[in-house]
Amino acid sequence: MSLSRTSARVPRFPAPLRSSEHRDNARTRHLIALHARRDFSGHPSIIASSLIHIVEDARLWYVLPTQRSIEEVVLMRKRWQLIVILLVIAAWLGIARGGEIPRQVPARRSTQLTDGFGMNQSLPREPHLPWSQRWWTRLFDSGVKWVRLGQYENSSDMMSWDWVEQTPGHFATMPELDEAVRSLTENGVAIEIELQYSNPLFQGEPAARPRRVILPPAGIGQDDEPVNPIFLPPQTEEQIEAFLRYVRFMVNHFKGQVKHWELWNEPNIGYWRPQTRTKEELTAKARGYGKVLCRFADAVHQTDPTAKVISAGLAGPDLLFARTALAACPEKIDIIA
Repeated sequence: MSLSRTSARVPRFPAPLRSSEHRDNARTRHLIALHARRDFSGHPSIIASSLIHIVEDARLWYVLPTQRSIEEVVLMRKRWQLIVILLVIAAWLGIARGGEIPRQVPARRSTQLTDGFGMNQSLPREPHLPWSQRWWTRLFDSGVKWVRLGQYENSSDMMSWDWVEQTPGHFATMPELDEAVRSLTENGVAIEIELQYSNPLFQGEPAARPRRVILPPAGIGQDDEPVNPIFLPPQTEEQIEAFLRYVRFMVNHFKGQVKHWELWNEPNIGYWRPQTRTKEELTAKARGYGKVLCRFADAVHQTDPTAKVISAGLAGPDLLFARTALAACPEKIDIIA
């Protein structure tokens, strides 16, 4: 038997609520207040979920305590469903209008973890790591507290020598690099920068050298043959001095933002040529790296006395290379990677 509207109606102003009902409705109002304080600047799915929770909590608060008829409850639910749809559409439109890449990465947010770990990170670059996908801010939210910057895939990155000195004697950093460092430091992430690789402007006979750097593609590898010039380390006095000028520029440029500087990446393999097959060859290569490392440490400490010098992280636990490279000046090296 169906109930008519009249027979199904209960008094519009019901008797006072029992103490348990007061608690339930107070809890519901508390949930609404919590949802109302949510940060809706995130992903659309998070926005939609939050809106649905708000409306659902509001529906429970408004409909149930007043004891409305079944038909009114159904009608009220349909109205709330329509409100949900309109709110979600409005949220999507707001995101669409604000979907342009911001000029600066947002400052620290309350959702970030207070403790975390470190990671090796390439800077955003088209086409594989575009700024537009918002993955850079998620790095902050993940709780990462240390980031090592220095290479993009197996190639050089924006802080590398061939990017910073693209014509002889002219040093400049890309705006994207400065913005990345700024956003990392302002979001509480400490930075370690690898200073590397070589620069073709100072290789070969002077008359045959290029007038401007042609930046290497991202897809190159340290084991490619013929070898890319960036993996030919500074060996002559001219090359070492040129490399140290780049080091001083970088340390001075980021003084106050970056305190940790590492020389090269995995020099015991193909990133620091030549390739080696015997212990004797590896020992000679380690001595060559150690020679540059000592002068690198002097340049860093003289430019910024508060900075820390890090020896290169190696490919595997290569004790022969590490001991040989560090033997020349262990007192100058602050951290062994």
